[in-house]
Amino acid sequence: RLYQEVTVTQKSSYRIQGFDMGSSVQYRVFSSFAVQKSDSDGTLVVQQKVEGARLLQADPLVRAVFGDLLQKLVGTTFEMTLSPQMEIVSFKSAQQPIRAAAGGNPLDGQSLMLASLVDSDGWKELAELSFFQPAGPLYPGQKWSRELTHSWGPLGRWKGQVGYTCLAEQEGVQRIAYALELDYLPPDGKGPGLPLQIANPAFKHQEAGGTIYFDSERGRVRRVEERFHVKGTMAVELLGQSVPLELEEDQTFHIRMFGQQPSRE
Repeated sequence: RLYQEVTVTQKSSYRIQGFDMGSSVQYRVFSSFAVQKSDSDGTLVVQQKVEGARLLQADPLVRAVFGDLLQKLVGTTFEMTLSPQMEIVSFKSAQQPIRAAAGGNPLDGQSLMLASLVDSDGWKELAELSFFQPAGPLYPGQKWSRELTHSWGPLGRWKGQVGYTCLAEQEGVQRIAYALELDYLPPDGKGPGLPLQIANPAFKHQEAGGTIYFDSERGRVRRVEERFHVKGTMAVELLGQSVPLELEEDQTFHIRMFGQQPSRE
């Protein structure tokens, strides 16, 4: 059994017809991982269960809807199949995705979209980082890459590759830096979970990647830090008119893995 702590920070800013708005939220989610089935070839079926969730910081407008949704997240389970190389070959959730979004007219002082909980695709990506295993012995300067599709919820997705670079080991912990080189792919139509109709979205990531801290002695990830910072434009339909909108979103993810249940202080 393993335990995971994920701290998510989301900061969004918008500019529409000369008005500047924004929202921010930070929350922490605790999960346990338990092996449900082990095959002779090393394939594992693992269940992830959300044991707890806590809102750490939020704007008043976000707090009004977000705290309750976090509590609904508790008890959610995911089932994943891990190959002998610890790669996730299947990932599914028994529950419907829980999202938080706000509509209304941004010109009345409301945000276009407050924030969103990590969806099922996002949890899969966090699990892939949590169970990361190098293909072989690591040495400083070593590089490799793989293809990647990154979900961005109702705003679409990103597709490209992630490049890894092995850094120098520090105190028995191997550091692997990774950078995402991705192209933005917009959603079809409105996009599920968005309060307004959007058109012509175009985004480019400013910084995308992070660092994996791998415990060579225990053979597992100790922690991961990732930042995903993007800027872009799109048009939204307001009062029957198409209005240009500038959007900037900065997300950070901090993952910590434990062999024993950690304190939630």
